[in-house]
Amino acid sequence: MANFEIKINDNIEVLYNKEIYKSKIQDVEDDSISIYLPGSEGKYLPLEIGEETHIVYYGERDRVYSFKCKVIKRSADGAVRLLTLGKPYDIERIQRRNFVRVSYLESVQYRINEDSSSITFKNATMIDLSGGGLKFRTADKIEKEELITLRLKYHDNEIFIKSKVVRRNTNDNGDYTYGVEFIDISEMDREKIIQLVFQIMRKHNEVI
Repeated sequence: MANFEIKINDNIEVLYNKEIYKSKIQDVEDDSISIYLPGSEGKYLPLEIGEETHIVYYGERDRVYSFKCKVIKRSADGAVRLLTLGKPYDIERIQRRNFVRVSYLESVQYRINEDSSSITFKNATMIDLSGGGLKFRTADKIEKEELITLRLKYHDNEIFIKSKVVRRNTNDNGDYTYGVEFIDISEMDREKIIQLVFQIMRKHNEVI
């Protein structure tokens, strides 16, 4: 693929069993790349030789790629553990990570911020999700530019995000689909959503 070049010290994420493990490129050869042993919250991923890996690579100028490799060697440089991967294949360029959008049918709850009577959250159906926003469907009419608070499930936790309605479409059955932009979200919560997006992408690829 044109413009695809892996460089030492660039960041990668290894997607494995619905988890995302972070690493960096340690070395690059013509037919292989070496990475530091991927880790996530103190856990490390000791992949076996011959095992296929799905990797998201973050290059220059916000270029993001997805590709696969097979583990061809496990080694150590002193206390540093390394994995050597074969030549990447199934390379795909994907959108800038905050705006990678995936279809995702899941329940979501919202509350209109300026409505003093809206104390409790209302239920809606999420249609898609990205690190920058989402779409949801509901029978309730919400004005464009309205500020709302979303409540999303993330594993066993909940994320609350201040958001703005930027689009409204009326569906054939009379309910509405809303495009919502996240306007006040911590980097930690955004990272959780991005991780969820890539987990969903991986599931979609496995089905295909």
